[in-house]
Amino acid sequence: MATDRYDSQRLKELDIAHHLHPVSNLKQLAANGPLVMTRGEGSRIWDSDGKEYIDAFAGLWNINVGHGRKELAETAKQQIEEIAYGPTFFGLATPPPIELAAKLAEMYPGPVNHFQFTSGGAESNETAKSRPLLLGTQRPAGKSHDPVTNDGLPRHCHGRVVGDRHPGILG
Repeated sequence: MATDRYDSQRLKELDIAHHLHPVSNLKQLAANGPLVMTRGEGSRIWDSDGKEYIDAFAGLWNINVGHGRKELAETAKQQIEEIAYGPTFFGLATPPPIELAAKLAEMYPGPVNHFQFTSGGAESNETAKSRPLLLGTQRPAGKSHDPVTNDGLPRHCHGRVVGDRHPGILG
């Protein structure tokens, strides 16, 4: 099914002029523009010219439930109307992550009963590395991992990832 909603050539021109693409052949992009995907349904996606593809990337691994899921859109709509997002930094919380953490704690056996939710792979990996440092489980007695603060706790310079702040301290 083709769509008249988008002007493919205009989108490609705007993309070439203003959009940076990671892990891409920049010379090829500058010459031809991107393949602009405009619609999805289940595991299928369509480009701005109406050509159908299988979404083998699954939205680059973050659309594992498929495109166009009405029940997910309705759930998201309800949540966004209530509160669109709430960070968990600085002791803040919203009901969904609290309830999900409690549900996961019921499902997992043994001592696994605390959960931290992240936004993606880098943040997840860095959290897995830094959490033991923050809890003190890998800090030798009387030794500091942070030569600047000398209290053993990584300090935020920019972002949330400890590897960006202190290369090498985590091995």
